[in-house]
Amino acid sequence: MKLVAFTSFKGGAGKSTSLMSSVSGLVQAGKKVALFEADQNDPLSTWQTNARAIGTWDESCQIYDGSELDVFIPNMEKAEQNGCDIALVDMRGGDSELNTAIIANADLVLIPTSLTAMDIDGAISVSYTHLTLPTKRIV
Repeated sequence: MKLVAFTSFKGGAGKSTSLMSSVSGLVQAGKKVALFEADQNDPLSTWQTNARAIGTWDESCQIYDGSELDVFIPNMEKAEQNGCDIALVDMRGGDSELNTAIIANADLVLIPTSLTAMDIDGAISVSYTHLTLPTKRIV
């Protein structure tokens, strides 16, 4: 199962929205998607609740708790056992051991950003800080 991390160290950058848009394309392509909720604001759970209320939630998407490393790892294994093709992680804002571990182990890291010099510099800083670390697979 491929792991894709949607991350930003700035609120409102669009990581949850980017993830939700990606899910739509993956579902249309027939993929079974594991969604990991690491963002403390729980936007994925809210999205699921609202979509179910109007009958638009696709049950090929499953939400797993990704709030702590000791929860994330077994839930990744569970998602893989459940036949998920891809895992998308809506990461929490700021720096944490969880964020570092997910970024270091992701197959793809997406960092949504606005097209301002300050935001682009921040995105580049995130990639240099986290993507040059020695990697150790967590799953």
